[in-house]
Amino acid sequence: MKRRRHNLGFTLLELVLVLVIIAACAAVAAPALRGFTHARRLPNTAQDLIVATRFCREQAIADGLSYRLYLDPQGGKWVIMKDDGTGTNTFTQVNSQIVPAEYDLPEGIVMDTSMLPRQPENARYINFDSGGHTEITTISLKSDESEVDLTCDAPLSSYHVVTAGGR
Repeated sequence: MKRRRHNLGFTLLELVLVLVIIAACAAVAAPALRGFTHARRLPNTAQDLIVATRFCREQAIADGLSYRLYLDPQGGKWVIMKDDGTGTNTFTQVNSQIVPAEYDLPEGIVMDTSMLPRQPENARYINFDSGGHTEITTISLKSDESEVDLTCDAPLSSYHVVTAGGR
């Protein structure tokens, strides 16, 4: 009687060969993925800023307090603040698990707030009052490759991207 040999698995050589092929493919694809993340920095930052403005507006309505989004182009960041409710027009930084209260711009991204109204002491911020009203204004985000403008067209409107162009 003859015995049949059944090979139900892979040999070690076959497994090593497959791993070498996968590693070679990953080495070829890695530089392309690095470029992809670099190109997405500006659109992702614009979306993060839109989320921050929507958060401020919605929280102002929900809490019945004014919120401010302080924009610091020189420091490369924005900070979400809310009225402390004492009636003294004092604002404190928000502690939120939904959005970061302070956001640092990624390297290579520049914020232009020249379209914002000048506030006391040259501070740059956007007000969101308890009724959901905000300023009609535009904020520009720029990188070496492109520029994105975010605008609010009406006092009860949300911020949205109006231009995204390449240079």
